[in-house]
Amino acid sequence: MKPDTCAGLIVVTGSPAAGKSRLLSEWTTRLRRRWQVCGVETAPDAARRRGSGTAAPAYHIRIVGTSRVLPWAVLREDGAGRDYPEATRRAVLDGVLPALPDADVCVLEDLGPEELAGRGFSELMDAAHRVPHLWVVASAKKTTVAELLQRFPEARTLVLDLDEHPDPEEVFAFLGAELETRLAARVGACAGLGGLVEVGLGSFLHSFRVPLKGHTLAYIQTLLLTTFGRTLHGRGLFRISLLMAMLKAFSPAGRTIRPMFYIFMQGASFALPVFLFGWHLFSVVLGAIILNGFTLFLSMFVNYLMFGRSILTALGNLVGTVGGLFGLTIESWVGGLLFLFAVKAILAVVVAVLGYYFHLAPRLFHLGRKAGAFLRPKNVAPGPQTVWQSARSALRDVFRPTFLLAFLLSILMILFFAKISSGEVIFLVVRGLCIAFAGFWLFRRINVGRLGDSLQRRFSGPMAVALTEAMRVLKDEGTPQTGFPTEGRPLKGGPTEVTK
Repeated sequence: MKPDTCAGLIVVTGSPAAGKSRLLSEWTTRLRRRWQVCGVETAPDAARRRGSGTAAPAYHIRIVGTSRVLPWAVLREDGAGRDYPEATRRAVLDGVLPALPDADVCVLEDLGPEELAGRGFSELMDAAHRVPHLWVVASAKKTTVAELLQRFPEARTLVLDLDEHPDPEEVFAFLGAELETRLAARVGACAGLGGLVEVGLGSFLHSFRVPLKGHTLAYIQTLLLTTFGRTLHGRGLFRISLLMAMLKAFSPAGRTIRPMFYIFMQGASFALPVFLFGWHLFSVVLGAIILNGFTLFLSMFVNYLMFGRSILTALGNLVGTVGGLFGLTIESWVGGLLFLFAVKAILAVVVAVLGYYFHLAPRLFHLGRKAGAFLRPKNVAPGPQTVWQSARSALRDVFRPTFLLAFLLSILMILFFAKISSGEVIFLVVRGLCIAFAGFWLFRRINVGRLGDSLQRRFSGPMAVALTEAMRVLKDEGTPQTGFPTEGRPLKGGPTEVTK
């Protein structure tokens, strides 16, 4: 399938009183409960008049999701034909065209000779045809169906004739299954891009022991999840987080269970408010604050395990001292920690607002493709080690200069800002090194690759589609798939599906 072709076209046709408008109205209502639907539909009063077989002086339409009724196909005073108000056409184009990139389904009521002649809503029809992930559901008279299908070359097309198939439920179920598969593929593509960042950039930062790398990656994850949520309207964020964590198993450096746990928990903490309150600015901001607050909490928790309460006291006092240089009065170490949390929350809100209001997905995917050659893992780390191999590797990790430098800075911060005795400092040094060694040893004993393979074997349905697509993006295995086969599937006893 060509990249500039929509996912598919369903044409509902039949005699003038077959109920095409009523069916599209019912489908639109049902689809909007789960999917993003845009387009134009017949207003209820016009649908009743059409159903009665009486020609109305004007038909009325409305943009999907709005209550404003607009006149269309107005009967001329001399009765010789109908006029199509330019104001209505422009209002529909202005209302629907911007919604196409983020929509799952576009409903187009009564496509006919006007559109086929390049007038009416032909511009909207052509624009919908160019959105790769979009399904178009349209109604048309029988006399225009054949020509209408020619306007959608290379797209899967399905014709539902209400005169021959009065029960359209099979078609609706077919559309629902295709939308679920398409969503899974888009979720996988997003997870693949996020995993590429975590595996590539995360490995780079880990290899060079860049300070505050975890907090930097948390802000990047906030931007990615906000951008993905904007594209998917908040759907699939839990799956994206899980897949990103699984893809971390392919990291050529720092391949441990800890970053996988961080990635998933951070993503889940962002997705939870969206799941509870829906996709809007409040839930996005709340999710961003929780994600970055969770990152700070984990960082403090790990340091607490290594150095005890003294590291929290030192960090809080350090923040208070720095704040004092700018005229801020922070009276206790607890206040210093709260101030640090507030700073992280403000930065998180800024990042989330940028991702929420600006359509960054195309730019991020373009940047991901460009940077893939540098970020994509070239060699996956070897499998799990024996007990003694893990111990030797953990000992080397402890005595790496980059780790020792960060460890020494923590000890100096405790010494100057926690005001403890030299004996307590010696105890903290021994304690911290022992806990660090145990942590390095434990993480090297976990077979992350086997865990990922086990999860991959157990996934099926949409999750399997998403994982396959994510792996394709991560490993750059050819052209990304759309999530369903390019050839048509027959519907037993159902409507006619035409595959070009």
